[in-house]
Amino acid sequence: MGWHAAVMIAYDGRVFTGSQRQPNKNTVEDECIRALKRVHAIELVKESRFRAASRTDTGVSALCNVIAFETEFKTKERLLRALNAASETVYFYAYAEVGPEFSPRRAKQRWYRYFQPASKEMDLDLM
Repeated sequence: MGWHAAVMIAYDGRVFTGSQRQPNKNTVEDECIRALKRVHAIELVKESRFRAASRTDTGVSALCNVIAFETEFKTKERLLRALNAASETVYFYAYAEVGPEFSPRRAKQRWYRYFQPASKEMDLDLM
């Protein structure tokens, strides 16, 4: 019998074409799934019930996104170390054992911060 994990992740979105899986694209979900498969935390995506908290567009970074999945990974305390060794572009930094009904998309709170790089063409007064 496996256990249900929720894992907090962070990533620099400049290296991804968004977070949601897309054919022939480098996405956050694809990288998470590759890492999970490399460490044998999951075998098949559908059977593991892999889910992500939210979607981000191309170039958008995240400090506190959440993925969830069912796993047979034996040593819970080693999961984060194994995942970080398996990925160079997503940082896995916290986990919790959750119930099978847990959905990362049903967060009680979300917080966003937007940054706009300044340029000479911008009219700051108009903004």
